[in-house]
Amino acid sequence: MKKLLASVLAITMCATMAVPAFATANEIEINQGSTDKDAEIDVILEVAPTYTVTIPATVELEKEDNSSAPVTIYSQRAYITAENVRLEEGQTLQVTINTDYTLATSEDDAEYTLPYTISGDSGAVSGEDALVAEFETGTEEQSQPLTFRAEDPEYAGDYSDTVTFTVSVYEDTTITVTPDPDYGEGDITVGF
Repeated sequence: MKKLLASVLAITMCATMAVPAFATANEIEINQGSTDKDAEIDVILEVAPTYTVTIPATVELEKEDNSSAPVTIYSQRAYITAENVRLEEGQTLQVTINTDYTLATSEDDAEYTLPYTISGDSGAVSGEDALVAEFETGTEEQSQPLTFRAEDPEYAGDYSDTVTFTVSVYEDTTITVTPDPDYGEGDITVGF
């Protein structure tokens, strides 16, 4: 039995040594008979864009402690953060919001609504797809504050609104405007 096992093992070893090595389509083979002994290869590194953006799940407005103000204000500061942002060169990560900037109650017969504002470092934002934060490539945590404010409502109740945040990658495309010498003064050509 030992002789049989040893014979099978010996035959298996010989068979595996006799298998020729073939170059695959992704390899370059140079041997003694090759006329060109140089080979050029491509070194490739593929890094996918990545980022983590954190937005507040809820913003609860609280009465400001300012007794000298003529009107009672409710406000809250919240932060949008981004970390481990890795984008292609020339790209930034942008966060926009969509809202009608109106707080309403969930009461079926209520008609009263309360306008409110959202402000960032650059001032109040308004309209659809309003830009509220922009982040660049970097491993450190980046933060953008947002302040939500509303004046004292006329009626009691629970007021709410839904704000939709959209995160997208933005690439800056610069437009070059130059005078065209083939045309009259004031004519321009626009190129990208």
